[in-house]
Amino acid sequence: MTAGGEREQVEAEDDLSAWTAPVMSGRRVFLVRVRREDHPFIVHLETSASTAFRWRHGPRTPSDEEVLGSLSRGVLAQFVLWQREPQRRIGLVNIYNADHVNQVAFLGVATIPQVDKQGLAMEGALLMFRYGFANFPLRKIYAEAHEGNAVRFRSGVGRLLHEEGCLRKHVFYNDRYWDLYTFAVYREEFYERRDKIDQFLRIGGPHDPDG
Repeated sequence: MTAGGEREQVEAEDDLSAWTAPVMSGRRVFLVRVRREDHPFIVHLETSASTAFRWRHGPRTPSDEEVLGSLSRGVLAQFVLWQREPQRRIGLVNIYNADHVNQVAFLGVATIPQVDKQGLAMEGALLMFRYGFANFPLRKIYAEAHEGNAVRFRSGVGRLLHEEGCLRKHVFYNDRYWDLYTFAVYREEFYERRDKIDQFLRIGGPHDPDG
């Protein structure tokens, strides 16, 4: 083989080295595609009084069939969020409402109340941001949060998150109107920080809870 041929082979091998399975596993959580056996958990998560008002159905009371029927509506990618120890389902993460012309989409995270304030939702969100930017040509991924939930995002503003807008008194819940905030993560900034994010997450490969 000539020197030129050897160089082309090395370059081809370098290109193929990036053709690996998506990163789905982090330090304390991992992502698994939605399966039929996840449906009871998802129905409970999306209709539970402690989480429903922050998720897609809001204060409505949809039937189990409606919850499952709308599960993939407008969704680009979606996974059940699992905790490592103890190993259990703790939430749902997705990328939805993708605008392929303007190369933007939204990220959603819902978790059970038992893991509030443990940082597990944030780890799931970081894995999902990483998945979204790595597998789709998105410039920005947005996250929406009403006034009562926006405090969860404040610690990231100025580092990775940008507050891009606020709709005043936009969401009606619990006998009052709440502001709705829009935050964004920019692709180029995410990749500038990705090494540190990966170190924090201690990323791994695909993970199957039954494996």
